[in-house]
Amino acid sequence: MSLKPHKQHRKHPSKHREKVKNQPQRKKTEQETEKPVHKHHDRLSKFFGAERKFENDEDYDKGFGEYLKHHEDYYERGVESNEKLINLLDAEPKAKAVLADAMENGVPFNVALARHFGPEDLTVEEGDDRYADYKKNIDARNTDLQTRKDSDALYETNMKESDKAVTEFAKEEGDSEEETKAILDKFSDMMQEVFTGKITKATLQAIKRSVKFEKAVQEASDMGELKGKNTKIKAEMEKEVKPKGDGLPKPDRSSEVKDAEAGPVSKIDAIVNGVHERDVYAE
Repeated sequence: MSLKPHKQHRKHPSKHREKVKNQPQRKKTEQETEKPVHKHHDRLSKFFGAERKFENDEDYDKGFGEYLKHHEDYYERGVESNEKLINLLDAEPKAKAVLADAMENGVPFNVALARHFGPEDLTVEEGDDRYADYKKNIDARNTDLQTRKDSDALYETNMKESDKAVTEFAKEEGDSEEETKAILDKFSDMMQEVFTGKITKATLQAIKRSVKFEKAVQEASDMGELKGKNTKIKAEMEKEVKPKGDGLPKPDRSSEVKDAEAGPVSKIDAIVNGVHERDVYAE
């Protein structure tokens, strides 16, 4: 008896491909679908801030060019300033010694200055060629000093008045400390944006609502004042003393003469007179 080799069962290739095709595709993970981060993304985002958006390679190339230009300009200005400073310190050894004490040895600047300079080194006598510039700088320093003092005094006064206004406002509105703090924080954020040159739509909306509210209050006040005047005029007219007798008004001869001379009243005159009478209530 001969043994024949057992034939292995093989799947038909076309049927196998069809089966694989019909199998559900595996969903890609979040890491697989996420777009790779540009190699300069972190550096440029830190430099420009969150407001600057980079959507494609062209945005990154443009941003990186601006980044390099900024640092190149900064480097050139630094080289130029260092050269000037080196020339100055070489010409003034005492100034160089002051900076060395302050920067390298940690000596307070005024102490280092007093160590290397005396009053005679900081004073220019009248008649010296440098006196005009010296006097000009002394006057400018005194003006700046007085301006700072006035500014500090005004700030302290305003802070006291502001604290008082906030306390009174919270009491009148019945606000808690948390509510008052929330209002002040919101106001502080708005002012910080304005001081840094940033104006948002939210800030404009808040200001617009405030302006519209003030206008509505003023209009309501004007309307109330007008209504009060009309009521007063009406009350005064009702207080007039009525004539005694049968209650009928007595004929006025002078008015009859005037009416006769004036002739009949036209419809237009009647309308004008009626409008005039209504205007009295609106004055």
